[in-house]
Amino acid sequence: MEKLPTKTEETLTWEELVDLARKLTLDQNGNNAQSPDFDPEHIKQYGIRFDFNQGSYMPLVHGNGGTYMTEDGGFGLAEKEGLEVIEKMGELVAKYHVAPSPAVTKSLPSTAVSLTTRQSAIIMIGQWVLLDLGESGVDFGVGVLPKMGGTYSTSPGWGTIGIFKSSEHPKEAWLRWKWLVDPSHSLEAYQSGLWMPLMTDWYTDESLLNQWAVVNPAHPGTGILKSGLLYTGNPADCCDRRDFYVDYESGFRTA
Repeated sequence: MEKLPTKTEETLTWEELVDLARKLTLDQNGNNAQSPDFDPEHIKQYGIRFDFNQGSYMPLVHGNGGTYMTEDGGFGLAEKEGLEVIEKMGELVAKYHVAPSPAVTKSLPSTAVSLTTRQSAIIMIGQWVLLDLGESGVDFGVGVLPKMGGTYSTSPGWGTIGIFKSSEHPKEAWLRWKWLVDPSHSLEAYQSGLWMPLMTDWYTDESLLNQWAVVNPAHPGTGILKSGLLYTGNPADCCDRRDFYVDYESGFRTA
């Protein structure tokens, strides 16, 4: 099977994702979820697995035109755009049986390990699992998220999101934060796949990019990073934490 797209303009639609996940979901007898003989009670490999938190659904909500909180302080997920995403993600579990339920997830290993042990063909999770995947020796790849609606969106994350206005030492706090997020002070954490830089230069400057995103087990798609297309086409947005990680050996070679 073909690999997942790595360009946002070629990302899968939700319908295409469902179709792919059904092909990759296998029961104990080797039937996929498109087969009339598929047994949803005895699944060997799920087509897709995701965490049940905002990091998984909010990119889709934003891409669908929704938000977590409305401008007037309302609960955005209760609006049409948010409800549509939650419902369709729920269908992956309850209707199509291509993703494990929260109850089943409790009996599975960690998300990264479920990929390396072929219990999941695709995982939708943060980039930090590159550390574990790179060390596992499994043949995997990276692709952009699907989109639900007309806009591609992803979910960035970082350790510090603000400095209190009331701080007695705002300048010192800023300087410390600036030092902490400088990849040159902890390159091994970036090279291993655990972290990704927040500063644009580390994606657009070839000499800086090569210091951490060299082709190694934790970074199988350096060319994607060079273009910035893993995110929104804008290198300034390259602090992504939520993309697909795929075990091509299990899901994309044999399905």
